[in-house]
Amino acid sequence: MEFDTFKNGSATIAPRDPNSNHIGINTNGIMTSLPLGTVNIANAFDDGSIWTVWVDYNGSVLEVRASNNNAIRPTVATLAYTLNIPGSIGGSTAFVGFTAATGSAYGNHEILGFAFSDTFLANGIATVPEPSTYALLVLGLGVVVLSMWRRRPGR
Repeated sequence: MEFDTFKNGSATIAPRDPNSNHIGINTNGIMTSLPLGTVNIANAFDDGSIWTVWVDYNGSVLEVRASNNNAIRPTVATLAYTLNIPGSIGGSTAFVGFTAATGSAYGNHEILGFAFSDTFLANGIATVPEPSTYALLVLGLGVVVLSMWRRRPGR
């Protein structure tokens, strides 16, 4: 998977990328994407907002969805491509990882959460809500107050 925010190529060199805001699927170590999907919304990947991405594979089609709309999963895939992943990797097991590069430019790439299921889920993995920051703060303060109360002289 390629989430690209830099357009490689120029007017004199054949461009590899259609624009600086696209998703691609790369296989066999080749950096030229097989299919490309342009993120067709007003904001770009490098606009500073938090993006949520879903990558789904049903055994024959790899689908990618991207949203910066409060993690609401789009019903239509941004990119879909028929791909035999076990055939490409030569088996049924693989490692999943992340990498980022900018060449000589600057970019901030953060993975804020990651979920994986080894079973295809038609609607994606349900997000698990995080505890409220204020609830954790109140709980922490409560533990401190209780600890101080128990250590009072004369108890």
